[in-house]
Amino acid sequence: MKSVLTNTTESGEKADAEYLKFLECQKELTACSQSSLYFLQKYGKIRDKLKGIIPWEPWPHLVKLLRLFKEYRFIIILKSKQIGATWTAAGDNLHLALFHEGANILTLSKGEAEATESLDYSRFIHSFLPDFLRLPVGKDQSSLLSFPSMHSKIRALPSTKDAGVGFGGATRVVMDEFEYHEYARENLSEILPPILAGGQLIIQSTADNFKLDTLFKELYTAARRGDNNFYPIFFPYDVVPGRDLEWYENLSKTGLRDSEIKSRFPKTEQEALETLKTRRFFDPGIISQMY
Repeated sequence: MKSVLTNTTESGEKADAEYLKFLECQKELTACSQSSLYFLQKYGKIRDKLKGIIPWEPWPHLVKLLRLFKEYRFIIILKSKQIGATWTAAGDNLHLALFHEGANILTLSKGEAEATESLDYSRFIHSFLPDFLRLPVGKDQSSLLSFPSMHSKIRALPSTKDAGVGFGGATRVVMDEFEYHEYARENLSEILPPILAGGQLIIQSTADNFKLDTLFKELYTAARRGDNNFYPIFFPYDVVPGRDLEWYENLSKTGLRDSEIKSRFPKTEQEALETLKTRRFFDPGIISQMY
């Protein structure tokens, strides 16, 4: 009789523990569905070239970025290199696909390798989620990641001449490193019509100071003047913790030219957008004096 009572008690305790675990998972599921910041901060894992697999870090500029993703339909980001923006966008894309039924997300990158990598970021984060968050994957290809239970998908394509053709009903389009897209104007003209129906367009890139007039610079400067619908934001080199003045001054010792440093790790918007003196038709200093 004693062993029967013991077994019954143990079974009851196990059932209670499982029920409490179930309730906790449901609580976490709700919290994650309501906030991509909570989702990434609690469960996001990223791949760092030096540190290996590490938790996604809620640096202030990335927290701000996630907030802007929720507040604006049209966003254009001028940024320094390696500030975590691509990983954060990939995490937010995944969050959208997991919790927004029917989400249709497209990422356009400079080339095929970059497109594959951007989608791999979302796939990587998904692979490290706990069981109660990780959904069964449907099509899992180099250019497509789908979740049949939510009827959602994330597609990644290179910026070819036909990229975006026939892509209708977009929930979100992310155009990554847009400055370097060979067919930037063609792609934007194909992407905009379905976006105008209610989707979101996020453009982010560093600027290339070897190029005079690009669509990215045109859109960003127009946004700063309030001449288009984009919300502009600039992230300088020092938004990443540890990038102080000493770090910046050491860049010149890596072999990078001064022009390359200013282009890839700008301090100001003006520095990011200015072109090399050898490529200019007019001296900006003289023009400023004339004004």
